Amino acid sequence: MDFKKIFTKKRLIFIALFVIFAFFAQKINFSPLIGAENQFFTLFQFFGPIAGAFLGSVFGVIAVFTAELIDFFVVGKELTWLNVMRLAPMLFAVYYFGSKKRNLNVIFPLIAIGMFLLHPVGRQACFIHYSGQYQ
Repeated sequence: MDFKKIFTKKRLIFIALFVIFAFFAQKINFSPLIGAENQFFTLFQFFGPIAGAFLGSVFGVIAVFTAELIDFFVVGKELTWLNVMRLAPMLFAVYYFGSKKRNLNVIFPLIAIGMFLLHPVGRQACFIHYSGQYQ
């Protein structure tokens, strides 16, 4: 494995610029614009997954994970299961957008839909909601 071919200068510069831009983009909160005052939806969450399309799935995940890790330590977030689970959807989205494998492009959304429907709140929000009564 030739690391010079994998870690090219152009790729490393793009990853570094992406991480720097992502760090600042995580500070721009869009939640008040969409009416969710107590939430935190940032500019980074808008453009983060497209890193996979530019860098490929593996390097995209590395770039997003690095940006999230830097923000994690700078902000001083606590290492909890909830904070780790908030990171997971972004990493899966990056991998999904960068993946060229068609079977993965079907499996990840199906797993996400299944997990959504297994959650009690997700089950209530589902469009096809059966009340148990037939009319």
